[in-house]
Amino acid sequence: MQNKHLTNEGLLPWLIGPTSADEFWSEYWDKKLLLRKRNDPAYFNNFITVADFDKLLSFIHVPHTNFDMAKAAAPISKDKFCTGSRVDMNKVLKLHKDGATIILRAIHLWSEPLEKLRLSFESIFKFPAQINVYLTPPENQSTPPHWDTHDLFILQLEGSKNWKIFDAAYEAPLKDQDFVPGIHPVGPLQGEYMLEAGDVMYIPRGTIHEPQSTTYSIHAAIGIKVLRWADVFNKYIDLYSKTHVDLRKTLPIHAMKHPGDMTDLISAFKDMFIKTDENLMQESVAEIIDELMVSKKTNAAGGLLAVAKPDILTRDTIVQHNNGVVWRINADHQKVYLEWNAQSISLPVRYKPVADFIVENPVFKIEDIPHQMSDHEKIAIVDTLVVEGFLRLMEKQ
Repeated sequence: MQNKHLTNEGLLPWLIGPTSADEFWSEYWDKKLLLRKRNDPAYFNNFITVADFDKLLSFIHVPHTNFDMAKAAAPISKDKFCTGSRVDMNKVLKLHKDGATIILRAIHLWSEPLEKLRLSFESIFKFPAQINVYLTPPENQSTPPHWDTHDLFILQLEGSKNWKIFDAAYEAPLKDQDFVPGIHPVGPLQGEYMLEAGDVMYIPRGTIHEPQSTTYSIHAAIGIKVLRWADVFNKYIDLYSKTHVDLRKTLPIHAMKHPGDMTDLISAFKDMFIKTDENLMQESVAEIIDELMVSKKTNAAGGLLAVAKPDILTRDTIVQHNNGVVWRINADHQKVYLEWNAQSISLPVRYKPVADFIVENPVFKIEDIPHQMSDHEKIAIVDTLVVEGFLRLMEKQ
């Protein structure tokens, strides 16, 4: 996979082109399924292959907590493929040969190309992302029909898999509203879509789907864990109840003497519900954004080099934003604060134009930083941002 695909400008065209990014945001995102057929089985060959997964599973001990197996739409007990708490690859391969799917959860933690892809998704979509990979023998499936509580991008890396899509009775489920077979109904079949190597499909959360392989299949599922207005509202209620005693008071006993008549309770609840606090509304949004920033990690690539070889940075060095960086700038009378993810640095307030330049330019040469600063001072600021994970050295295309 070329580095140009892992940029804000390159990711969506690589995945869903010729559908434009504007069309995706307006017509598909959070609304309806999108299928992009490529007719190019080698489309992802420069990204990751069966041989790469073979090496990964041979030389890296993926923890049992991130390793599952399933067959005929049912999970396989871990004691069938683990020895103690260790995944036993001999047992895994025996089950796999007999038709069981290998499920690698959050496998980006052990794969550089998948981690780069995940960070690119976070850079575009702003929400946390996770990559699971499913390796399925022919004519088998790992799950029954179900919905996910996160949006999904499916990348068919190898072979083919048929996806049945059903009408759902519940739209846009909350993060704790998992599909429960036998409890939640599966609606009529809406369509069937064959994904072959090189194809991509976007599935909005809440869409009931049932995949089944037709040949040996490997697909990556990139889950985008969105924040909802309900999350902001819950945060507001939490903050309001901590700062307003009326919401912490006991329900009136006299209003509960006749459970069939809830008029008084509803009236009191309406009075409570219409009370708002503008400052707490702003604080609720700010805290949700803070939690989002802290939850996301950045790529530390280049940080060790900057420490081990401090002379690697010169006035001619080109640096770029790390994928996955979510930033903001705050300032007071004395300092300007550049905050991103779980990190921050402070500079004298006179350097605010420097901070503005750095965040507004995803790629720049150190000497182009606008200020009456020495090259040494510019390099020192960039060095700190490389070590702390906001910037990295420009990768060769």
